[in-house]
Amino acid sequence: QVEELLSKSLKSTEAGTYLAIEPSMMEKLIENIKKGIQKLTMMGYHPVLLTSPIVRLHIKRLTERDIPELVVLSTSEIPPEVNIQSFASIGV
Repeated sequence: QVEELLSKSLKSTEAGTYLAIEPSMMEKLIENIKKGIQKLTMMGYHPVLLTSPIVRLHIKRLTERDIPELVVLSTSEIPPEVNIQSFASIGV
């Protein structure tokens, strides 16, 4: 649901594409990502946020100020032979 919301919030201009979401929703999303990272870090994992290729860059830009250590990858960047385990899902 979050990826769909973010994808629909992309706006294109002559200067480029940007994410147009409510500031409160942006803050909630960042807070939920932080909580997920904290939970997985306490379990001994190094969290990676996996998202669709369309919103990957925008999510990275959204989180890089508050969570600069977060690795954000798109599903297209993961080779088929790599097994992925999902430990958390982020919502708003």
